[in-house]
Amino acid sequence: MSKKCTLTTIAEITGVLGVIVAVIFGINQWKSSSNTEQNELGSELFVDGSSDEIVDSFIDSYYDMLMRRDYSELDNYFNFPVERFYDLTNASSSDIVEQLRNYYSKWKFQRINIDKKTLKVIETRDGHKKVQFMLDYQTKENEVDRYKKFRLQISMYFDANGKLNSIYEMKK
Repeated sequence: MSKKCTLTTIAEITGVLGVIVAVIFGINQWKSSSNTEQNELGSELFVDGSSDEIVDSFIDSYYDMLMRRDYSELDNYFNFPVERFYDLTNASSSDIVEQLRNYYSKWKFQRINIDKKTLKVIETRDGHKKVQFMLDYQTKENEVDRYKKFRLQISMYFDANGKLNSIYEMKK
């Protein structure tokens, strides 16, 4: 192969890699702007509290954040201190992060499916919102293990600002 042919091939490969990097950068920029929109969902929840689509988007975004283990986003979803986070009460951001890290260090693999047919938005007496739905949850410690399956009823309570101030589950 001649020196000129080799340089041409390298230039073509570099060009292709440049396009790939540009596409990846573009996707990340789109995801970043999409996350910004999702982070504002809490306040939108109460602009139209009857909108199941907004609630769906908030819940999808919340569980996506958990599955990515991006705890830096917790402030976008919770109003601290959180009245109840599963078995924690009056929980700070650091309390929740510690509990999540401990849980995910043992149960490294999860699958979730939010049963959208069961989604209920209920206005409480104090003007806050309670959201309930069923979640099919699977988890395992090691990749070779079989998933343990659970059907959970999730209850979320939102304050007037559209942020979570309580979340817990009940096994079904």
